[in-house]
Amino acid sequence: MNNYIKPALKLVKHWESFVREAYLPTPDDVWTVGYGKTEGVKEGDTISEYGASQYLLRQLLYTAYRLEEELGDVWGSLRTGQKASLLSLAYNVDMNVVGQLKYSKALTGLKEGDELKFITEAFSPEKGFVFQNGKKLQGLVNRRLAEWDLWDE
Repeated sequence: MNNYIKPALKLVKHWESFVREAYLPTPDDVWTVGYGKTEGVKEGDTISEYGASQYLLRQLLYTAYRLEEELGDVWGSLRTGQKASLLSLAYNVDMNVVGQLKYSKALTGLKEGDELKFITEAFSPEKGFVFQNGKKLQGLVNRRLAEWDLWDE
């Protein structure tokens, strides 16, 4: 397994927390189960911790593949903590790396080699991925700060 997967798993599990039965994280959100799984989840669904961990591992591996495909040589130049941090961010924001993340100012900055732009646009409490439906959520601010810490390791 790639050396960045383990710290990414740890970080995502910390912020997502395991929940056995489907729930709505916020009133205007989507049904979620396990460690943040939303795809195909409906009210009343359940998952084991093992099943949730396996799903998360598969999704992180897929997300890493998509990031590598999108970033090319930039992905290869990132340190372990940076890859793990970016995986956590992508899993939370856009695990398919096809929309919100792909066309973001953050990823554009990273592609251009502008690390400060990436950090500001990704992790900053003012500009980063800390909003849901236009509202800043403290939980997202805290998660982005933890991802930023891992980025700097």
